[in-house]
Amino acid sequence: MRVPFRFPIGLKLAVVSITLLMLAMVPTALRTSSVFKKVSKDREADANRSQSDARASEASVILEKIVEKVTFFAPLMLKRDGGGQAQSSGTGELLRQTFLGDPDIVSIEVFKK
Repeated sequence: MRVPFRFPIGLKLAVVSITLLMLAMVPTALRTSSVFKKVSKDREADANRSQSDARASEASVILEKIVEKVTFFAPLMLKRDGGGQAQSSGTGELLRQTFLGDPDIVSIEVFKK
């Protein structure tokens, strides 16, 4: 008579333990992964938004500086001395040095209305 093959009790316990662990861990891991994905996505969106806000405020400050400089220098550029000549050499030199040393203004033209 043949003896039927039996699994050892240690193997049975290991298989049942591993199966229970997998049944508990897989749904938890999937849920944690989806939560982490959502949190990371929100964090990246917030970081991108704050970076774009910083760049926008930087551009706004530069534009405000340019508008302020133009409103200050426009009358000086339009100013003519008594004989209809161009501005005096002192004023012209001041404007030249200001525009050479200013990294924000590339060029400027003033049109008289």
